[in-house]
Amino acid sequence: MIDRLRRAVKRLSPGGTVAQRAIKGGAWVGSMNVLGRVLQLATILVLARLLGPTAFGVFGIATLAIHAFQRLTQMGLDEALVSNREDDVNAYLDTAWTLRLIRGLTLAAVVYFSAPFIGSVFDAPNVVPVIRVLGIVPLLGGIQNPGIVYFSKDMAFHKQFGLQMGARLFETAVSLGIALYDPTIWALVGGLLANKAARVVVSYLLHDYRPRVALDVGRASEMLDYGRWIFVSGALSYLSNEGDDAFVGWFLGSTALGYYTLAFRLSNAPATEVTHTISQTVFPAYAKLQDELESLKTGYANTLQVTTLVSFPMAAGIAVVAEPFTRVVLGTDWLPMVVPLQLLAVYGLLRSVRSTAIPLFRAVGKPNYETVTRTLNVGVMFLALYPLSAAYGLAGTVGATVVGAAIATPVAGLFVVRILEGGAFDLLSRVFYPAAASALMLAAVVAVQNATAEYGALVTLVLSILTGAVVYPVVVLLADRQFDVGLDRLVQTVKNGVR
Repeated sequence: MIDRLRRAVKRLSPGGTVAQRAIKGGAWVGSMNVLGRVLQLATILVLARLLGPTAFGVFGIATLAIHAFQRLTQMGLDEALVSNREDDVNAYLDTAWTLRLIRGLTLAAVVYFSAPFIGSVFDAPNVVPVIRVLGIVPLLGGIQNPGIVYFSKDMAFHKQFGLQMGARLFETAVSLGIALYDPTIWALVGGLLANKAARVVVSYLLHDYRPRVALDVGRASEMLDYGRWIFVSGALSYLSNEGDDAFVGWFLGSTALGYYTLAFRLSNAPATEVTHTISQTVFPAYAKLQDELESLKTGYANTLQVTTLVSFPMAAGIAVVAEPFTRVVLGTDWLPMVVPLQLLAVYGLLRSVRSTAIPLFRAVGKPNYETVTRTLNVGVMFLALYPLSAAYGLAGTVGATVVGAAIATPVAGLFVVRILEGGAFDLLSRVFYPAAASALMLAAVVAVQNATAEYGALVTLVLSILTGAVVYPVVVLLADRQFDVGLDRLVQTVKNGVR
């Protein structure tokens, strides 16, 4: 048994062609993200039962503040180093670490002194001590070992697996331990701090580089020049992904924000984790293939197909089981989040599809395309945010995010076609089959729910999940047999990649 495990790990260790390394990396990152997300969601569901919506809302305000400071000072150093054509970037690491250290210390001070103002903006004085404690988060991020950039650059994702899972396990243990002893907001705070602290420790255990304070102005300028578009994109990403959260906390209050943040996590986590997994592995792969157009075309088409094969049924499934799931797992206190959860599943799908383009934009030196699509998304969302929220409350807020994403996603697709110099029909055909199969799955699940409504939410939930789990793969396999949608070739590519 141990020998088999060793052979499996060896097969999945970095090596081979760029495509093989990307696929092996995808296996590690996929395992890491799935296991990490399962741990996180299980923890969140337990905490939701114990703490209630208001605690989640106050914590949401605090993390909104921290994320705002982090995004608005994002430098894009890792992206600059990964895209650097040189394999050895050690000469840049001390400068990168020093820049992050300065940023972390500065943010910790700014967060501490701005906490009362943030509390007054949201009319939530109880958030002030939480924000001040969480000011440690950017400092912990700043002192991580800069050598871990090689995990992405060299596609050594088995080491990234160890880093992420070690931190996630420690976070789960700490947050649940605090919650069982004292079920308050500090369980959420303690878990987040435990995660960041564990990442610092594990980063030095997994990589032997030891940084020192040093600032090379030339190299700093080179990295920051690349990162300026990443900074702009990061700021727009914050407005796109969390601007609506900030609006909910300010306009509708902390309890509404509690519903919204949990709905967002539940609806977007599965779909976006798929894209995040793929993006982490294909960005360095695209960077190595940026001068090979045909390889880029094939790689992106496969990426889009894998993403939509998983994201479409996940989004449809979340939307259709939202009501029985909330009743059974979270309790009636959380029922006001059902409609936002369903709408956010649509947003998660759009976000997942659009995000497949981001690593391509960055790898071929077009981060401005990312900036344009995010600007469009944010602009449309904010135009619709107030009128829809005033008219429909929390559901209106979610509707504004869906409208923004629905307009920005096709624009990102046009940019992809421009980079790949055509191939729009092939890309659309890769999306059509999972979309059609998900629609049929959705219809089957709704029929089952109507037939089992009298037996209670638990029975309806279980049978809905089983129906979806059977119908979708059967429809996809039948479509592949009838129309040859490319599943066999995709599976063979993956098999070849791990050999």
